[in-house]
Amino acid sequence: MPRPLYARSSPAFNSQTSHAGLWYDKFCDQWKKDWTLPPEGKVNWIRAVVSHQAIGEAALIGQYAVRQKQLVERLGGMCLLFQTESRFVTGLGREHPVENGFAWHPTSGTPYLPGSSVKGLLRAWAIMEEQRDVADRILGCQELPDGPDGRVGTVILFDAIPLAPVKLEVDVMTPHYADYYGRGEVPGDWQSPVPVSFLVVAAGTAFQFGIAPRTTDGKEYLESVAIWLKNALQWLGAGAKTAVGYGRFELGKDKIEEASPPVVSARQPRYKAGDIVTVMRAEDPKPKPGKSRIWFVADDGFGGVVAGGTPPDIEIGASTRLEVAAVMQHGGYNFRVPKGTAQVRK
Repeated sequence: MPRPLYARSSPAFNSQTSHAGLWYDKFCDQWKKDWTLPPEGKVNWIRAVVSHQAIGEAALIGQYAVRQKQLVERLGGMCLLFQTESRFVTGLGREHPVENGFAWHPTSGTPYLPGSSVKGLLRAWAIMEEQRDVADRILGCQELPDGPDGRVGTVILFDAIPLAPVKLEVDVMTPHYADYYGRGEVPGDWQSPVPVSFLVVAAGTAFQFGIAPRTTDGKEYLESVAIWLKNALQWLGAGAKTAVGYGRFELGKDKIEEASPPVVSARQPRYKAGDIVTVMRAEDPKPKPGKSRIWFVADDGFGGVVAGGTPPDIEIGASTRLEVAAVMQHGGYNFRVPKGTAQVRK
């Protein structure tokens, strides 16, 4: 079986503009010809993402955090800002060629803690505090003591997301009895330690946690949930390897800068008069009764009609090539059929 095309030339990676999760999960280029991944290859691939600058585009991360906060507040909830006191490991059990996975946010490509994990952390704290019944009422449960049917909770737990580009580091765990854990053999001092590298979030990284009421009854529990969250993050820890001190968060030790809406300049058409561009036939955005224009949209999102000529007669969703005749002041285009191009018909 041939090796992937990117085995010799991996896609270029930019820590600020590339999706780190997609690159790290899908484009590992350390495979050998027999499709094995040697230990040094695993370490090299982890270091490949760590060797870059902090991961993520600051403007995108800030914009996402602001939108989440606005959503939470409009639902009547609150956002809490915590900072990692120790290294933080998220998604360690996910499948990956290096054997230790990592949880990447599907949109921003940064490390994050899923809302389901936040809910599990809160439930663990509530049970430890002997408040299981209260947790079932606030967080929901799969089944009730007096029947098989469960119920939904009264609060919503959002994903915990970073507020700025994230610094990643390489950490190592060293199992001393790999044969005992893997094959059930007798543990002994003659077995060699096996260093296993994995990816972690550096200490001092700020995350935003959001909680909101699902129902009107949920508003009265927000303060209790916030207290649970603060205590659970401080004493239990979030993510993996919490038993050995990973995943501890703190609140209020240092001032955390909240994400602010980025200044976005007005979007402008990408093309100029004379450019030949690929366009797609689309619905007329402002149709009038008895009169419909044949509307085309370029790949920059701006559209227009063919002025002073016969437009290509293609179906909606089909693509063709047109020349930009003029750029309109409102941001649209006037197109024309390029010279020497045959008319396209259905």
